[in-house]
Amino acid sequence: MVQGKAFVKDQGKFQQFKVVYSDSYHGLLSAESVIFARLDNVTSVVLESLFTFSACHVTAVVESATLHRTRLYGRSKGIFALSLNVFGPEDQGDIIGDRLANASAFLQHPCFLEDGYEYYNPQYFYPNNKMTYLTHLIGLSESELKAKRLSDEVEGVLASLDEMPFLDSDNVDGFSLDSIVTPLK
Repeated sequence: MVQGKAFVKDQGKFQQFKVVYSDSYHGLLSAESVIFARLDNVTSVVLESLFTFSACHVTAVVESATLHRTRLYGRSKGIFALSLNVFGPEDQGDIIGDRLANASAFLQHPCFLEDGYEYYNPQYFYPNNKMTYLTHLIGLSESELKAKRLSDEVEGVLASLDEMPFLDSDNVDGFSLDSIVTPLK
């Protein structure tokens, strides 16, 4: 039996492993170039649609704490959660996104990204079709992401107040304040 902690390479919160194809499945490659974990069949089928891109590669990201708690061989199946980061040329992002969508797979914000990379999601809705990097969203949980969106919206509203002209307090664009019949508290 091998403990998952044997595959922890450094003291970081996350460990990264190259995802490779071997004998009809995709697996995680250790630093010693040994496949030590196998991806589920559904994920493996989805990844097959990407491996026709020579410049595209996939990295598995696993929390170090998860590996410390996992036995990988023996009676235990050694099932553990991971995240897959898909890397490829930016100009092929839309094609990669379409291939994933055709396989019913949809990209989420990554929990971790190695320094030196910018993150962009070809499946993300960009207002006015203007693609922007989403690197600032890396590592946010779903609740943190919702809170950030709300905070950004509030910030936008408050910023717009700075741009409003001073208004006549008795008459706003032909609207008289006398027409308000609800008492304000």
